[in-house]
Amino acid sequence: HHWLILHGRQVCKARKPLCDTCALAAVCPSSTA
Repeated sequence: HHWLILHGRQVCKARKPLCDTCALAAVCPSSTA
């Protein structure tokens, strides 16, 4: 749980999410990748 929160803070930015480098992009409903 804690690691997912840290991941979200570093990768899932509100203005410019880093979906292209996200390891969870394939299962994320908000992914733009």
